[in-house]
Amino acid sequence: MTKHEELLALLNNFDERGFVTAPQIVGNIAVIGLLDPNAPEPVAKTLREGLRSGVLTVVDRGGVGDLTFETHVPVLIRKGEGVSRGGRQDRIVQTSQVIDRPTQLSVYCIESGRWGRAGKEWHPTDIPVPIRRVADEGRSQSEVWSFIREYLQSWDVKSRTSALTAVYDALGPQFEKFVGNFEWWVGQVGMIVLINGVVSGVEIFDSHETFHEEGMSLLRDSYVPEALHDQPSLRKLMMPDDVAECMKTFKKDLQESKRQVDMVYYSNRLVYASVI
Repeated sequence: MTKHEELLALLNNFDERGFVTAPQIVGNIAVIGLLDPNAPEPVAKTLREGLRSGVLTVVDRGGVGDLTFETHVPVLIRKGEGVSRGGRQDRIVQTSQVIDRPTQLSVYCIESGRWGRAGKEWHPTDIPVPIRRVADEGRSQSEVWSFIREYLQSWDVKSRTSALTAVYDALGPQFEKFVGNFEWWVGQVGMIVLINGVVSGVEIFDSHETFHEEGMSLLRDSYVPEALHDQPSLRKLMMPDDVAECMKTFKKDLQESKRQVDMVYYSNRLVYASVI
């Protein structure tokens, strides 16, 4: 079974068990909850938890294209997720995996005008879906930097070092206010996010705790920027009937392997799945 077939089967299983919520719709964005009342305890900590608790440290002693993550407990690090502030440049990892020992990972830099330690603590970082897609396509580092510069310009955000995180420094309160329109459901482990009449992405975790740790951050930092990026006149307002049609198109795209699918296993268990 391919990853696309496996993800489609997983989504159909949520449908068949009645564990899919009605969409919450706010303007041009809709969020469908995926529930699993019997989800087990998490098998791995998140990057955010690992940094906060001190069981994970980040060592920036290599080149531009790698970082070392040191831990001795299982930690999930998602593709397109990364760390900022604390090293010589802000980075995002190129491959999703659970690590349980010191591991050097390939990364993309998400700022281009700095190569020197900031003397600060590392912060966990999620990034807008359009940049996640560029990184997911395996583009070169120079192409990623170019897309980031264009993205900053499109928001009219200035950054001396062309740091993608400058978008959040400038517009974070606006994103936070918008995401406040959405609520989580009891038993939620995932979400489907639709923007401007298209399924923008799917995020599924193995436990309630992990989703509640990561879901709001992903919605705020990855999806809301995409929803608010266009001028209001260009945004497609969503209606319930639109959501149903979007889901039909999306599942057809999965059947035809037209979307980027990511699935991570650890200890014979699915820990994380996503589509962008």
